[in-house]
Formats: sequence, structure tokens, C-alpha cells
Amino acid sequence: MTWLAFSGWLRFPIIFLLLSFVITIPFLVYSILYNPKSIIKNDEDWLLILMLLFVIVSFFRSPMNSQNFNHTLSFVFVFVIYLIYFKYAVIRYKIPNMYIFKMIFYASTLANVIIIVEWVLLNKFNIIIRNFFIIADNTYTMIYYPFLFFKSVGGTCEEPSTMALNMNILFPFGLYYVYNEHKKWVFLYAFLYITALFFTASAGGIGFLLIACAVTILFEANTKSIIRLLGIAIIFAIIFYIVYLYLPIDAQKSFEAFYELISSKITLNADSADMRTAAWSHAIYDWLDSPLLGKGIAYGKVAYFGFSYQSVYFQVLAETGIISLLLLLGFFVIITLRILKLKQPIRRFALIGFFAGVFHLLITDTYYHVCLWIVIALIQIVYYREKTEQSI
Repeated sequence: MTWLAFSGWLRFPIIFLLLSFVITIPFLVYSILYNPKSIIKNDEDWLLILMLLFVIVSFFRSPMNSQNFNHTLSFVFVFVIYLIYFKYAVIRYKIPNMYIFKMIFYASTLANVIIIVEWVLLNKFNIIIRNFFIIADNTYTMIYYPFLFFKSVGGTCEEPSTMALNMNILFPFGLYYVYNEHKKWVFLYAFLYITALFFTASAGGIGFLLIACAVTILFEANTKSIIRLLGIAIIFAIIFYIVYLYLPIDAQKSFEAFYELISSKITLNADSADMRTAAWSHAIYDWLDSPLLGKGIAYGKVAYFGFSYQSVYFQVLAETGIISLLLLLGFFVIITLRILKLKQPIRRFALIGFFAGVFHLLITDTYYHVCLWIVIALIQIVYYREKTEQSI
């Protein structure tokens, strides 16, 4: 629903939902203190509760401003509402796993369709559909980026990279639903996703998805499977090279330009990459100035005029300290171990979606992506239910 909040008048349902959650927070805190097992179903969540304490300490260490308060509140929502409260509601009311997978399938399909429609209208007819959604509050933060052959689009997010991140997180879980319930739709669903991902033209979105798939293969495949996959990759590379040699000169130049663009991103030679590495350097410098507790929540946003540190991990390190970062990384490691204990085929789907998300956090400073944390909660729910069934 937050994806579709284009303008102020469409955000009223979201605001009402957030206020409802705020009202419940005192009751959740009370339950966590006096009967934690009734609320916290997964032991690893205590790492995030402890991290939240460091965030609160960081809040009082930094100068008071709206950014400071908003970032602290967003951490509370991520850990308490998106993660703990969501799991509690699903388990308490016995919502089936497959029902949630189905909702993810619907959400990701809608997002893919929106991207494709937006791309066609923008590039073929020069119609900017976002202009129709800025009447209420004059916010127009969504950005179109010139690409080699077209302008990339961001769907319902501010930029293509953010949209690609959300798509990569949700797609594997939607694919799991289709794979189990409607196998005839698998090709169509995958086609919509790949097309939409191409239209975002996000190097990070495409790159981290490939990395997530590669890491998943390493976790799941045996030696023979890896050798077979390498053989297939070599054959495809040879075929591509032969085809490339017989292409017209203009087509070859287009491929070369595309390769140079991707290469500049990987080698950090692109302008955006230079800005990002500079932000990371600022993070290291700021962390060394206050290594244990950090410089204070939202310090990067204020000190660097909104540009921040361009990485969730560097942001946590610089603003809340090394202990806070280790708690977050420890939580992600435990989630990985939880996934590896899941039954097949959900395990391989979960590995791809989870890794695509946590790897992408390296180049984005937005840690409160609802898609990532709801998916992590879903992974924990599946693990909790499988473990409970085994103990009965």
C-alpha cells in the first residue's frame, strides 16, 4: 500500500494505519517486558531489541531535529511493527503461509505492471503519469534517468534502484506461490518481472540479483552441479561472442557502451560510484571519531546535506557505533542459518530474496524497506512453524 502513496491525499490510509500502530506500541513494550515469549517468537529478535537501545542512546547524543526523531521512530517501526508485531499477528490469528505468499505475488505483479505501463507511456508517447499525482502536495521526488536507449523508470518508488530492490526481494516469494499453486503462470510471472527489472535499468538491482543467485547456488548445489553450471555459462559466453562478431557495427557499439556502463559501476569509476565511495569514506572518518556509540542518529543526513553515507551498514556504523552494526550483522547471519534449515523448495527461494535485499543495502541508506523486513518476518514464521511441527 505504501508503494501507491503518490501524493498527500492518498497517504491518509497510511497515516491512519501508522497512528494505530503507535497506539499499540506501549502495549507491545509492556508485553515484551513482562511476558516476552507471548510476543517475541524468535530468539534472534533480541539482537534487534538490543540494537534499538543503542539507537535510542544515539538519539539523545545527537542534536534534536526532525531528522533525528524521524530516523529513531523508523527504527522502532522496523523492529517492533514490521518484524515483531507482524509475526505476532500472523501466528496469533493463524494466517496461512501460502496466503501471505499469494499477497506477495499480487503485490509484485501489480508493481511489475505499473513499471511496464509507465515505461511505455514515457518512452513511446512521452506521457509522464506522475504529473497526475502531484496536485495535492506538490511533491515530485520520483526521478527518470537517461539510459543508453531509453529513460529508465522507478515504478512507484523515488528512483529505479529502490524499485529494483523491492522487486528483487518480493519476486522469489511470489514465484514460490506460483510454482506451487499455478505452474502455468510461472513463465508469464517471470517474464513480467524480468521486463520490469530491465525497464528500471538499475545496475545495482540487476547486479545484486545475480550475486544473490550465485551465492544461493553455492549454498544449494553440489560440486557436479556447480561444474555443470560453469560449463553452461562458458557455452553461452562463446555463443554470445560469435553472435557479437557478426553483428552490425552500430549494434556492436551499443553493446560496448552497455558493457562500459556496467563496468564503470562495478569498478566504482562511474560518477555515482565516486560519490558513493566518498560517502563511505566520510562514514569511516566519522566512526573513528566516535567508534563505540557513533556520532548520533541521522548525523549523516544533517552533516552532508541529505546525502548521508549511501549505505545502511556504513550509516549504522557511523551513527550508532560498532556494537550496533555487529548486532545487525549477527541478526542477518542467524536469519541465513534459519533459511538453511527450511525445507525445500522454499529454502532456495528464500535465499535469493533475502540475499538480494541484504546485499543491496550496501549501496542504499534506506534501512526501513517494508518489503525486506516483512519478508524476513515471513522467513522467521516459516522456520518457527516448521520447528513447532517437528516438536509435536
